[in-house]
Amino acid sequence: MVFVRKIIDIGDRVEAVKDIDIIRGTFTKGHVFTVVGCNNRGFNLIDDEGNECNDVPPEFVKRIEPVTQESSLKGSVHREGE
Repeated sequence: MVFVRKIIDIGDRVEAVKDIDIIRGTFTKGHVFTVVGCNNRGFNLIDDEGNECNDVPPEFVKRIEPVTQESSLKGSVHREGE
């Protein structure tokens, strides 16, 4: 059994569940960010290209579970001799 936390913390990877409009454009649903800050207005996010988005409400993102060796092996089948 595994405990899965629902709280988003600094350093977590999150995915946009809605389009996020900012002055310079829009981050579309599915865009992935890293949480770099948190305040009473929301999360401060940065993507892999260095684009920042501040004060994003919690309902706009969901936490992405890190990929572990165990989770990446689920569903794979290994048969001896193949």
